[in-house]
Amino acid sequence: MPAYGWYTFSEGAICKIICMKVAKLLHNPKAGDGEHSKEDLVAMIEEQGYKCLYASTKEKGWNEIEPDVDFLVVAGGDGTVRKVATELLGRKVIDRNYPIAVLPMGTANNIGRTFGFGTDEAAVASWSAENIQKIDVGKVHGLEEDIFFLEGFGFGLFPNLMKEMKKRGDKQ
Repeated sequence: MPAYGWYTFSEGAICKIICMKVAKLLHNPKAGDGEHSKEDLVAMIEEQGYKCLYASTKEKGWNEIEPDVDFLVVAGGDGTVRKVATELLGRKVIDRNYPIAVLPMGTANNIGRTFGFGTDEAAVASWSAENIQKIDVGKVHGLEEDIFFLEGFGFGLFPNLMKEMKKRGDKQ
């Protein structure tokens, strides 16, 4: 929902100013079944009173955030959320922090399910409440490179199978 303010000008006239929040949609068009188009997602967000800027996470420059952006919307699966989180965690302390809304559109959507995120107009409408919650991020040291995790971590057979699938190019 837009934020409203009332301002008085020199002649004593009162004017209502609408400050529209700007969302930057970071979309993985190949997530899940791929049945969520750029146009439908942008329309759904704009119908709730937000200005929506768009970037596909599959294209170069997706991580460039315009200065007027108020919050980020990640539309994709756990991998897309992880990709965006990795980018944000790699930023400098002086860089601006952005709240993130998630529209789970992947196959498993573990992160979306953990936090109870929805994918419909009601979910987008709920953003106006600005119920921002902080989450902890875990970091694992001692591997080839340091990695982080958001919703959990695994070891044993399942992660090894996922790694093997990735090597073969199978869809995860």
